[in-house]
Order: sequence, then structure tokens, then C-alpha cells
Amino acid sequence: MVDRLKSENKLANEMGKPLVRVIIPSYNQEKYIEEAIRSVWNQTSSDIELIF
Repeated sequence: MVDRLKSENKLANEMGKPLVRVIIPSYNQEKYIEEAIRSVWNQTSSDIELIF
């Protein structure tokens, strides 16, 4: 299972797709959006897609 996920991630990266997608659902929580975005930006991975 782990090997399959690693090969899928490698293939996705070779195709130019991000390795990590972060989805931040929010409803009437605008005061926390900036903190959530900064938290994602501060991660060590550079292949991140952020959806909110």
C-alpha cells in the first residue's frame, strides 16, 4: 500500500501536480483564515496546493 502511494505521488509530481492538497473549509470564520493560510505556508513541503 505504501509503495503504491509513493509511486502515485512520484507520478503526480512528474506531471506537475502538487503532492499535497490542503482544503480549509470555513463558514463565518474569517478571523482564522489568515492563521490557517500561514500555517500551511510554513510547512516544509514545497509542493502544496491550498484550497479554501
